[in-house]
Amino acid sequence: EVFAKRDSTKAFIEETLQTSDAELAALLQADLLPLVENYCELLARTGKLDFLDLLVRARDLLANSAPVAASTSAKYRVVLCDEFQDTDPLQLEILLRVATGKAGPRQLTELVPDNGRIFFVGDPKQSIYRFRRADVTLYERVKTWICESGGRVVTLSSNFRSVRTLADFTNAALAKSMLPNPRGSQANYVPIAAVTDDIEGQPAVIALPVPSPYSPKTGKVSSYYVGLSFPDAAAAFVEWLVSESGYKVREKDGTLVPVRAGHVCILFRRFT
Repeated sequence: EVFAKRDSTKAFIEETLQTSDAELAALLQADLLPLVENYCELLARTGKLDFLDLLVRARDLLANSAPVAASTSAKYRVVLCDEFQDTDPLQLEILLRVATGKAGPRQLTELVPDNGRIFFVGDPKQSIYRFRRADVTLYERVKTWICESGGRVVTLSSNFRSVRTLADFTNAALAKSMLPNPRGSQANYVPIAAVTDDIEGQPAVIALPVPSPYSPKTGKVSSYYVGLSFPDAAAAFVEWLVSESGYKVREKDGTLVPVRAGHVCILFRRFT
C-alpha cells in the first residue's frame, strides 16, 4: 500500500511539473524583465559592460563598419580558435568576420573564409556549456558547413598520455555507447590511438572491487553500502600504490619514476 501511494504521488508530481513548466517559464520571464531593464540601465549609467556586452558590441562593430572589419581582418594572417566546442553563435560570428573582413547584414553561411584562413580545434565530447549556447549541435553544423565550403576535417587521435592497454580499454568501453544521432546532439566516438607502450611488469587497468556492496537486510547490492565501504577501499589502494606497489609512471621527458601521491587523480560522483 505504501509503494502504491509512493508511485501515485510520484506520477502526480511528474505530471504537475510537466504541465506547469511552460507557463512558469513565461511568468518568470515577465516577472524578471524589470530586473533586466534595471540592470541594463545601471550598466549604461555607470559606463560598464558585462561579458555578453563585450561580445555583442564587438560583433556589432565588425558588422556595422566595413573599414573596421577590413582593417581588423588585415591584422591577422590566420585565425585559430581552440576549444571550439565552447564557442557560441555570437563568438562564431566574430571569428568569421575577423577571418573574412566582411561587414553588413549576413547569414553565417555567407561568411566563408579563404582556404587556410581559419582553423577550429575542438572536441565535441567535451561540450558542456549548452546553458550558454555553446551547443554540440553548433559544432557539428559548422563542421559540415566547413566541408561543404571546401574546408577539411582532420582527426587528431594520437594519445601521448595513456598506454596502449588503457587506450584499448577506453575504446572498447565507449565506442558502442557514443553513437551519433540525426540531430547532431551526440558526438560520434573517435577511437584514440596510443603511441606509448605499456610499462612492463605492471597492469594498465585495475578493477578495484567493492568490499561490502550487499545490504544485510535484503542481500542485494545497495548503493548505500557501496558508498559506505568503497571510500576506505579506494584510499587503501592508493596507499598501497604509493607505498608498496613499486609501480612507475612516465614523466613528460619519458623517464620512469616511482608513483607518488601527486601522480594520483581520483574521480568520483558529485555530491549534489
